[in-house]
Amino acid sequence: MAGWKKGFGRRLRYYLIGLGLGTLVAWGMLWRGRNDLPGFWPQQQIKDEIGRAFFAGDSLSLCFFDCLGIAPKAWVDALPEAQVLFSKSEPRREPHRRYYIQTQRPGDTTAALIEIRDSTWALVHIEAGQSCICE
Repeated sequence: MAGWKKGFGRRLRYYLIGLGLGTLVAWGMLWRGRNDLPGFWPQQQIKDEIGRAFFAGDSLSLCFFDCLGIAPKAWVDALPEAQVLFSKSEPRREPHRRYYIQTQRPGDTTAALIEIRDSTWALVHIEAGQSCICE
């Protein structure tokens, strides 16, 4: 019985050493120094996807941005500090996914429902400190 425990411990130790070395080699060859990979967590992946997509520029989205008083590019630049609220999002909606994103701007908080189409995104709804009437 003691031989079995000794053999198991030795095999477990070799397995863990191999796993550690494999992880180190994979990190060194694939991921070290790369900043073009998307974030690991879903929230960061969504923000990266919106950042890579083009702004659709439809009349409803432009009305919302006029009401907020900012440009679409400035809003995309503020995405790294934004929060994706998955409880209000519709990630499995067909044919376009919708994500509820909350941004902090000086003076107020703006929450927006973003619709991601193939390679574009558009604002569908906003909740801002001021009232915006766009249809």
